[in-house]
Amino acid sequence: MDKENSRAALAAIAALQKQIKMLEDENCLLEEEYNSVSKQISERKAKFEERETTLNTARSNAKQMLHNTNLSIQKISGERDENQRLKDHIDEMDNAIKEEVIKQKKLKIMNRKLKSSLNDIMEKNEEYESIIFDIIAPPPISTHLLENEIILVQYSENDPKLLPSPLSEILETMQKLPKLYCLQNPDTKKEIINVVYHAKEAATEIRSKISHLEKRKFSSCSPRKFDSQIHKLSVQLLILSNEMKKFQFPQ
Repeated sequence: MDKENSRAALAAIAALQKQIKMLEDENCLLEEEYNSVSKQISERKAKFEERETTLNTARSNAKQMLHNTNLSIQKISGERDENQRLKDHIDEMDNAIKEEVIKQKKLKIMNRKLKSSLNDIMEKNEEYESIIFDIIAPPPISTHLLENEIILVQYSENDPKLLPSPLSEILETMQKLPKLYCLQNPDTKKEIINVVYHAKEAATEIRSKISHLEKRKFSSCSPRKFDSQIHKLSVQLLILSNEMKKFQFPQ
């Protein structure tokens, strides 16, 4: 009985050992499988992380490329606008130059016509001035004044106070004007001719009065009463004539 129990116990122990051995072998297989799976997972995780890094880098590069592309597009657009502005400016300059060339051509034609017309005008103006100078030439002085009286009047420097109005105003205007006619501007020339013309009219009127008084004196029974009036008018005529002679007109 003890032997049978011993055999049974040994068989049980042997079976248990066999089962333990099988479990240990199975455990080894499971451990190997676990290690293999863990290794695969680790490798896949590494590959995933590598791919994720590569993808992030690609995304960053793509984002930077897109940003650079946008900048390039903006730059190209700005350059295109600038080129268009420059083109428009060049076109405006070309049109302005063409217009200026046309204006210059017209101006040359006008200058030629104006020069021709100006020459004609100057020739006519010289003729007119020659006639005017003859008209406004100082009148002869009266022969009713003695030489010392003439010198005395000249010594008075043609004092306007010696003349009545409006002769005094005419004299003052002549005294204020420059005497060299050729060097004056058109307005001053016109003023000189105008005042000398009025002086010539006044002098002619004085000569007419003197002539009238001389006729009355010649036919009068008391001729001496006309001498003072004739003398006074002769002084006025001399003063106007002397001032008129100071103006230098072309011969």
